Amino acid sequence: MNTENSNNKRCEECRWRYVRPPYQLCYTCHLANSIDEGIVVGAVLRYLRKPLFEIFSTQREKKIKIGSKHGWSDVVLLQNKKIVAIVECKRIGEERIEGIAQLKSYLSASSTKLGVFANDTDPAQWVFLRNRGESNFQEISRSAFESEILPQRIQIFLILNGDITQADVDAIVNPTDHIISGGGGLDREIQWAGGDVLIQACREIFLNQGRLAAGRAVLTLGGDLRAPYVIHTVGPDWRGGNSGESVQLANCYEHCLRLAAENSIRSIAFPSISTGFFNYPLEEAARVALTALKDFVAGAQYRSSEVPKRIHFFLPNKETCDYYTRILSEPAFEHYFTLSEG
Repeated sequence: MNTENSNNKRCEECRWRYVRPPYQLCYTCHLANSIDEGIVVGAVLRYLRKPLFEIFSTQREKKIKIGSKHGWSDVVLLQNKKIVAIVECKRIGEERIEGIAQLKSYLSASSTKLGVFANDTDPAQWVFLRNRGESNFQEISRSAFESEILPQRIQIFLILNGDITQADVDAIVNPTDHIISGGGGLDREIQWAGGDVLIQACREIFLNQGRLAAGRAVLTLGGDLRAPYVIHTVGPDWRGGNSGESVQLANCYEHCLRLAAENSIRSIAFPSISTGFFNYPLEEAARVALTALKDFVAGAQYRSSEVPKRIHFFLPNKETCDYYTRILSEPAFEHYFTLSEG
């Protein structure tokens, strides 16, 4: 378990922050991995992309055995702020029609919009129902179910050796210094490209707020840039990895995304923060960046709040691009992101 500080514990599987000792997993992952809750229930929870649901309860229990694994199947109530789903998990080998009839009875007795009958760990074998009210149930396709209950994946674009000042997005991220000086590197390029409006906005932020700490982010208009907004953030200097650099770098991405969400920014372009003059190792920086994005997106889905739908990464070399591609192909990230051509 990551114990960087007492308020920053993360689930070993989904990496979502939690405060539920003594588990090493968050509550949802704990249930999904607990044999006592049933292997089919665990499969459904994984399919529904934990930690999407904030309420988990079981109505009744039934013994289940799949291969050599034993557990309990349940009628499971899963709830978030948008929708409620009922999952009926039956013992393998029992009549499918009986299970669907029981699922309908639970749907009929509640305001639940969608139901899933699962008697197998394979989602392709499940039956999905929409509750139309007054005992009127419509069997729907898996894709129709997913379009209603599963959050849309965020599009990730990897751009190699591109010019971020020309990015066709709502906001670009400027890796600046503590005084937003525009004194060198990409910071200077972005401020010069933004012209007097952007340069003056950066000066006013420093005069009004003083030095920006590593990990913080502030928003300005984009001036002459194609992007209407610029989000300025201060990345950490690499000092060996034992001085809180990973937390500070993750904060850069989290605070940029938070500002984007608060200002209805639907597309954003990031550089590879801190990997230039600040010497952050490329692979570690890629891992921190994508994990911070995943955590933010998962949290936003949990809270039913908005996030940018399109994220561009302007990367300095093929090595860095390969790191991003490999990490995004991991199962933990595939649930949240779709890698698109730049």
